Amino acid sequence: MNRKEEVVKIILQANDFVSVETIAKHCKTSTKTIRNDLVFLEPLIEQHHVRLVRKPGVGVYLEGDFFDKQQLLNTLKQPSPHSTYTPEQRRQHLLQSLLLNKSSQRMKDLELDYYVSRATIHADIATLNESLKAFQCEIVFDKTHGLQLMGDETHQRQVMAHFGPLEPLVEYVMDGSQKSKQIFIERFNDVLNLDFNEIEMIVNEAQHQLGYTFSTEASLNLIVHIAIAIQRAKQGFDVTLSDDLFSALSSQKEYDIAKVIAQRIERHFDVTLSSSETIYLCLHFLGAKRIKELQLKQLSISSDTQALEDTITRFIRKVQSSMGLFLENDAALFNSLLLHLKPTINRLMYGLSLQNPLYEEIKFNYSSIYSAVEQHSHLFNEVYHIHIPPNEIAYLVLHFAAAKERNVTMIRTLVMCASGLGTSQLIVSKLKRTFNNLQIVDVIASFDVSYYKEKDIDLIISTIPLESSIKTIVISPLLSDYDISMIKHSLVDVKNQPLPGMRFLPHHVWIDVDVSSKEELLHLMAEQLLQEGYVNEDYLQSILNREQLGPTLISSTLAIPHGEAKHVNQSVTLWVRLAQPMIWAMNESIQQLMLIASTQEDEAIHIQLMHNLMNHLEDESWEHHNLMITDSLSLAQKLNDDLCHLQTNKE
Repeated sequence: MNRKEEVVKIILQANDFVSVETIAKHCKTSTKTIRNDLVFLEPLIEQHHVRLVRKPGVGVYLEGDFFDKQQLLNTLKQPSPHSTYTPEQRRQHLLQSLLLNKSSQRMKDLELDYYVSRATIHADIATLNESLKAFQCEIVFDKTHGLQLMGDETHQRQVMAHFGPLEPLVEYVMDGSQKSKQIFIERFNDVLNLDFNEIEMIVNEAQHQLGYTFSTEASLNLIVHIAIAIQRAKQGFDVTLSDDLFSALSSQKEYDIAKVIAQRIERHFDVTLSSSETIYLCLHFLGAKRIKELQLKQLSISSDTQALEDTITRFIRKVQSSMGLFLENDAALFNSLLLHLKPTINRLMYGLSLQNPLYEEIKFNYSSIYSAVEQHSHLFNEVYHIHIPPNEIAYLVLHFAAAKERNVTMIRTLVMCASGLGTSQLIVSKLKRTFNNLQIVDVIASFDVSYYKEKDIDLIISTIPLESSIKTIVISPLLSDYDISMIKHSLVDVKNQPLPGMRFLPHHVWIDVDVSSKEELLHLMAEQLLQEGYVNEDYLQSILNREQLGPTLISSTLAIPHGEAKHVNQSVTLWVRLAQPMIWAMNESIQQLMLIASTQEDEAIHIQLMHNLMNHLEDESWEHHNLMITDSLSLAQKLNDDLCHLQTNKE
């Protein structure tokens, strides 16, 4: 800009017409360059109420008030706030300008604003259009009308949310600190120029009326949506929604609340929201992620809750098989998926998907779980005719990651320390920080150990030598790195300790059973347990009810049917090997099955049994070896060794 400033100075100082040749000679450049500079400068000159007068054969002259001319010169002396932008910042600012201004952008204005060439602006547009493909939008350049962002209004709003204040959302969601929130609010105010706190209060009121609590991320997304709706409505833009969507949502309880919230927005921000905007707001309520539902019984989001519950059960069964874990008895997983998927399905059915600021981190840190969830997400397409995109898959991954953490077998640990409270607390703190599978039952002095029996404790960690039938690890009072390494190696043996009270009895291991149907087999097994007093007469029906929720296959040849704990008098496990493969469900055959009848008290032991089973199923030869055994006693011994970790006498 130094040369352009010099050009203006020369013209102003002349106080009369000055030729282009004179200006070029003074600036030591060509007349063509000076003419291009004058074309570039003319919009800026006009902005300062000064007119560039051209007189052929004579030269150019600046006509206007002295003060305006001085302001023009001062502007040229000051670097533009946009001239120091990085290419990424420049592109982001350009896109926001197209979104926030109803009128199109002239190429000349952009060149002047960013102090870059036209070729650079065209390159920026090409880069931006690559990012906009995912939103079905495009920046189009027309010589007459300049630059315009083309695309459906709902898609343009998604662009605005994604490229607007969403960027600092990652830090806000990750750490929830006041500093991160302030960064987000500053970006929000800068981009959208609205009162964040007022919109936040509106969203809080919506939560109160809806009867459920949004996640932090969902609240922020909703605040951004409302702000964008206000901005676009003030500029005269409106969303276009189908009649079917009006019919589907106008009868929802959420629509009545959306109307009340829309009226408050109109009053406070002096804007008129159309009925389409109210429906769109209702859709965002239905699609918001929740962390708690205060009135779950009154909530009617899914038109077919039973279908959703059945689909989730099938989904968990498929994913658990891919993960090599047994998760279908995890009530927390089922409930969290039910709570999450209700609004998710509503979003996707109506073409509204959330941006996930943690997507890349989730996919990187939980890559194997992501693959398992992605592989089986088609189940929801089969029932609801929706496609779950990668952003939404990443949210589902977090639920299974949490379930995997819960699936860790807890080792009941007694910490024994004779060195005082300070030392014992230091040991416990280090153990909890280092090991996620140690359940610290108590911290005691040496003389208290007699109160604990082998059935209550799996491991003793002690600062003094001790004679005990329970596995004991002796450590130094300060729990050194060597001690931690020793504990890690010892925990492998503790994990393989016998499951208390768990064994396969030979008469509960059936070989080459010949039945004509799945129902006949389940009836035989339930009748056997009923006669022996293990279960009550309602147990068979509870098994059949469980099978209706979704098949219990966990491998290509093995099923694990089970009933409700309230119908079990005493825990027991049956193993059956069929004479011939049998169709179990979904045209998949089995040749072996394990029936688990577990009381509520023994549930943790049976979860460990399932964990051991899943570990062995990773070895494809394990099931094959079971099929080769010819008698019940030998098969029972193998199952006790492999699954219950009982070293039976094989002589």
